[in-house]
Amino acid sequence: MNVRSGNTASHSKIGSLSRGKRVTVTGKTPNGWYRISHLGKVGYVSGQYLKA
Repeated sequence: MNVRSGNTASHSKIGSLSRGKRVTVTGKTPNGWYRISHLGKVGYVSGQYLKA
């Protein structure tokens, strides 16, 4: 899964996560994307790929 610099797929890719990787969710945007913290960085991922 791609980690983006903003809350849409058109934002630049700043990293990626493999299946089953744990992240800390720090917020949710109105369009269904989540702000995450991972390895000291802040990024955004689509909620369709997250599992609680």
